[in-house]
Amino acid sequence: MLEPSEQVMTTPSRWKAADILTITKATSQSAPVIGPSEVVPVLNGYGFWDAWPVQSTDGAVYRTTDGVEIWMALGTPLFDNPDDRHSHARIHVIHRDDSGWRHVGPALPDGFAPGSREWSGTAVIDDAKRNVTLFFTAAGRRGEAETTFEQRLFAADSTLEEGGSLVDWRNLRELVQRDPEHYMPTTGGTGKVGTIKAFRDPAFFRDPADATDYFLFAASAAGSSSAYNGVIAIARAVGNDWELLPPIVTADGVNNELERPHVSIATGSTTCSG
Repeated sequence: MLEPSEQVMTTPSRWKAADILTITKATSQSAPVIGPSEVVPVLNGYGFWDAWPVQSTDGAVYRTTDGVEIWMALGTPLFDNPDDRHSHARIHVIHRDDSGWRHVGPALPDGFAPGSREWSGTAVIDDAKRNVTLFFTAAGRRGEAETTFEQRLFAADSTLEEGGSLVDWRNLRELVQRDPEHYMPTTGGTGKVGTIKAFRDPAFFRDPADATDYFLFAASAAGSSSAYNGVIAIARAVGNDWELLPPIVTADGVNNELERPHVSIATGSTTCSG
């Protein structure tokens, strides 16, 4: 829990194996069972995962005047081996309204992103409801001969048109540079499940106490003696730049990854989860 009035911690909270034993089963913590009849493809022949909505700066899901929610998700054609999707992922736009889900297409123009594929992030619409900023992960490098699992954090801006289209993508910029004192590189490894190191999944939030902007992301601790060294990292907006801070949560010795950390803002408190 990060209370809005608190300063960003310099000593991270620890997630320990013993903490798992304190979790009590509750209905609110259990996902509903999804039957075969409830599975409706958004686009035949494609799989989508890691979805997120375009949000207002206060964290609310944005809706157009026609009641359309604009969502983004990672998507690829279906593969015989589901793990292959990570080497081909692109961010897609999907609209949601009372009639269901409708696939729009890739969010970013071909050749725009600096990676060989695009991984998760968040999207925020400005207070004037015209500019949408996408925070995302560039995985690998564009044009690389062999797929790598290097991860870098980027943002880009677009204009929201009537009907929910995002056009005029521009202002591509890298958000932060990795601090080797706190975060290990992601250039090593073969991408085997359970071994990939993290510097990904930027999730924007605005502190309601002082309107300071932050983003959380998944990272891996530098200098760990354990292969399980996942942390939740944080960066703070300073003018037009971002200041990378020490991690706020560590699962060193317990979890390899703390994927897609984010903040949910409720009255009187701010909950940090991953």
